[in-house]
Amino acid sequence: MVIGEMGQATGVLKMSKVLITGHTSGIGKALKEKFEENGHEVIGVSRSTGFDVGKEGDWERLIEEHGMTFDYVILNAGVARFTHKEEEDYSDRIVSTDLMGVYYPLCRLILLMNPNGESVCGVTGSSCAYQSSIDHPLYAAVKTGVDILVKSFTKILAVDGIRIISIAPGFTITNLGNQNYEIPEKLLEGVPLKRAMNPDELAGYYYTILTEFKFANGCQFVIDGGEHA
Repeated sequence: MVIGEMGQATGVLKMSKVLITGHTSGIGKALKEKFEENGHEVIGVSRSTGFDVGKEGDWERLIEEHGMTFDYVILNAGVARFTHKEEEDYSDRIVSTDLMGVYYPLCRLILLMNPNGESVCGVTGSSCAYQSSIDHPLYAAVKTGVDILVKSFTKILAVDGIRIISIAPGFTITNLGNQNYEIPEKLLEGVPLKRAMNPDELAGYYYTILTEFKFANGCQFVIDGGEHA
């Protein structure tokens, strides 16, 4: 119960229910821990737990189990490769996970989210959407497409009271794609702050934006240390 100034019970404190895709490592894991430490109930789904965000059927099953109960949906799952040749060999998976894994749930947000007029969907984009790339052109193109999906579905779902926000991080220290990838120092030279983020740092920004920025809707928060300034 919530206790008022005079000690009377004023109501039941309801904690939010959160869905996070790609929750077992990196940014997703940090987000799961951040929401849980603030008292939220978190449901995590990922390929490692048998859920493929790029398959419509998996979303249908999730709706059957948890439909219209989430206050926050965070579409975070992503894969990448960091050379043009590796990316070409992995292209189907990149499109399936990074693009369709956003499109399918956005099409179903009204079936996933609590119809309370305060539900928020966060989508993990990337600062690479704002420049061309000779190393991973498909990943950059897909993340550009994700931004367009966010803008389009903002207008589609406005009548249902669901807000959608994209968080576009710059260089972040994660094991994206299960690779032992280290950010080259020469790339960090292009970042005015001369460093990368860690997932816990990004999760703090992400959490604040989703929970506190009540008028933010249909926008992209680029958090890249000034790389694209």
